[in-house]
Amino acid sequence: MNVIELLDKATSSTEPLGFASLLWTRTRVFRCYNSPPSAITHIEAVNNCTVVRGNPHPDDSECFAHTVSVSQVPKSGGAVDVTWKYLANQFGIVGDGQGDDGAGDTQTPETGIMSMSVGQVLLTEWREDAELPSGGDLGSMMGTWDIGGWAIDKRGVGASRAHIIVPISVTIETPYLPNIANIRALTGRRNNTSFIGGNRGKVLYKGTSGMNRNRQGIWTSVHQFQWDDNYHLRQFPDRDYDNKIMIGDETTDYDTKAHKVFWYQPFPVLGNFGVLGLNVQV
Repeated sequence: MNVIELLDKATSSTEPLGFASLLWTRTRVFRCYNSPPSAITHIEAVNNCTVVRGNPHPDDSECFAHTVSVSQVPKSGGAVDVTWKYLANQFGIVGDGQGDDGAGDTQTPETGIMSMSVGQVLLTEWREDAELPSGGDLGSMMGTWDIGGWAIDKRGVGASRAHIIVPISVTIETPYLPNIANIRALTGRRNNTSFIGGNRGKVLYKGTSGMNRNRQGIWTSVHQFQWDDNYHLRQFPDRDYDNKIMIGDETTDYDTKAHKVFWYQPFPVLGNFGVLGLNVQV
């Protein structure tokens, strides 16, 4: 049996694997025939091509033989074409077409799908229109100055008020293993620069709610954030040694009200969300 590789039909291409990801493929075609012409079984043709599933491509060590198909060559007296498809063991991310080679950058940061919702939480507060510190920063978890504003409590009993928050989910598909160290380090931190439209300190990173790898080697991660225009600050009334809220008298600005109220910042540390590799634009 004679076997020749049809180099003019050897091709390389990319295929989509979920949003924002590509699978690199290559194809090799072999023509098998007998001289004089006679029928060839498909098994014989495949065996005589000397390609075995899992073998690397001769011109691309990252691509490996994956599937094979056989088709008859019309009016050839029994010749067949054996087509081997090779798949890469590495994947790329759809880029902006500005790669070094001008053919498209496949190593740009991951792009993702973002979803947002607007909700309310009930918080107990003692002051209305209190002054917010710049960026929500106190220098520590607890502030040391009265937050001011109008008293809305009754002899220290705070009022429940609706507070708007914006939960944000960013779903990413990537062939690269998510950086667990960065995720752990940033969980519970607020943004140190503007992020997805939120000014410094307003967006809290809550970590990932899901991290899965499929059979094609694509990782799916769901990053969770929360946007709060009040910088995630909470009000905390001053208390005496018996843990009772201190009440002001006529000598203060808050007669019969909680005398001093401080800001409490449960998330005092800021972080650079850029290291998460999320290319999300709003």
